[in-house]
Order: sequence, then structure tokens, then C-alpha cells
Amino acid sequence: GTGTRVGDKVEFTALKECFGTDQTQKTTAIGSVKSMIGHTKAAAGAAGIIKTALALHHKAIPPTLKAREPDPDLNIDNSVFYLNDRAKPWISGGPRRSGISAFGFGGSNFHAVLEEYAPEKQHVSWDGSIQILAFSANNTAELTTRLTEAQKALDPALDAGEIIQATACIAHQSRKTFN
Repeated sequence: GTGTRVGDKVEFTALKECFGTDQTQKTTAIGSVKSMIGHTKAAAGAAGIIKTALALHHKAIPPTLKAREPDPDLNIDNSVFYLNDRAKPWISGGPRRSGISAFGFGGSNFHAVLEEYAPEKQHVSWDGSIQILAFSANNTAELTTRLTEAQKALDPALDAGEIIQATACIAHQSRKTFN
């Protein structure tokens, strides 16, 4: 937040409009990096990114310090938000995401959403239907000869097994050492 009563109310009103006012579940923590390091002026966006990246990495929601009770004018009880006043594990049924807003001096505003890194891919990027062959040669004429030989060896009339065998042979021969 901006750290001002007027600014925080404007920001929080916009958040409630976007996220709704369902009061049954407090699912979204709100906090500020300013409570930890003070007002960073032009570096506010960088500070928010760093705090968020570390929270995602450690799978922990950091506390907002020195703010046990939110401003009553925000009416936080009538929202999905809660003020996180202590560090706690970030339990999630899906990828963890966090929004960052920084409002700098002179009207420079910064907004970003970060999502945690998924170390295991969820989809196959390569299905084997494309093979990459690297060719090298001492000169253009030799390279042209190698490419022509490869084109002949990969005859479309071959069955799948023969194409795999030809591809392996070409891959082995195409990277011979040269001076």
C-alpha cells in the first residue's frame, strides 16, 4: 500500500471490487514491505519484487510488522483479505501467486504478478517428431556435400525404424572433427 490512510483506502476498495466481498473465507493475505524496511521511494517496486520472490521461494507468507489491527475504514472484515501479522507457511492447492503494487513518487506506478517456479514440467515440449542434426565442415563445399548425403539418407520412403537408424548414423557422422 501507499502507507497513507487515503491511498490505502483507495487501493483496498479497488482490491475488494476485483476480488469480491465474500466474507466466508479469508483466503488472501495482504501486507507491506514498508513495515520491514521503511519507505524506499524509487526502489519500492524492487523491494516488493524481492520480498515476493523470497516468499514464493521459501513457501512462506512474511508478516506485516507493526500492524496488528488494520485501519477500520478499510472494512477488511467484509472481504476475502486478512492482514498477515506473523510469518506462516504458505499452503496452496495450486501454484502460489502474489501481486505486487508500488506507487512511487511523481506518479510512477508499478504492478506485477509473480508465480512460483514449477521445477517439473507439466507438459511435453518435444514429442520426438523433430530431430536436430548439427553439421560442421572445413568449408562450404564440404558442408554442402554432407547436407546432400543426409538428404539422400533420409528418404521419405523409409519406414520409421529405418529413419531412426539413418538419423542416428547421420548424427554420428555429421560432427566429425576437422582441422
